[in-house]
Amino acid sequence: KAVKNFTEKEYKKLKNLSFLDTEIVLSCSCSSGFIIFNSNAILRTDNSWWSSKIPVKTKSTILETMQKNFDIAQWYALMLKNELNKQALLCDQSSLPIIWSELLLKNKELIQEQKQYSIETAWNPLKGLLKNQKAQDKWNRKIQKNLNKQKKINTKTIEKLNKKSSKSE
Repeated sequence: KAVKNFTEKEYKKLKNLSFLDTEIVLSCSCSSGFIIFNSNAILRTDNSWWSSKIPVKTKSTILETMQKNFDIAQWYALMLKNELNKQALLCDQSSLPIIWSELLLKNKELIQEQKQYSIETAWNPLKGLLKNQKAQDKWNRKIQKNLNKQKKINTKTIEKLNKKSSKSE
């Protein structure tokens, strides 16, 4: 947990009292001439922080919000994994431009989704306003639904890839 201190003027401008920096990382392995991908969301601790002025009574809510922000990153990582595995790319140099462009695009989409989440669920506990629970619940359902969907798709895609690679062997 990196704690940041701000001036009073900076505190008044803050929309959120915390920031979570995430990114999608990609790894791969070759199997029967095809690339099998694995991707995960990572927390970039060097850029993530939270304010020292967070009231004790709201820390758990802020941590939950940060967790959901990370869950969005995991959802997008699974989505990237599924999209790349469905393409059944050959294990050679010609696949690299496709992989890099997909990774960069998915990271950009992730940032946009996290911004949208932050905008719709934003609140400032220092001002004493209550968090909009309806918006948070809507996002919680959306995130969980998409995580489950991507996990299910991933299982099917990996099974198909394994069948395809076993046939080529």
